[in-house]
Amino acid sequence: GLGLTSKGKMQNMYKSYEELKGPQTTYPLTYEVIYGHAWKTL
Repeated sequence: GLGLTSKGKMQNMYKSYEELKGPQTTYPLTYEVIYGHAWKTL
């Protein structure tokens, strides 16, 4: 599945990214990785 994103929103994103396509069919894309760890003593 697509998780929390609806099919329509994903299709809109794909369409928008097609307009941003650069030379050699590359896309401007960035990503962020967030990692967390927590614990609690009882």
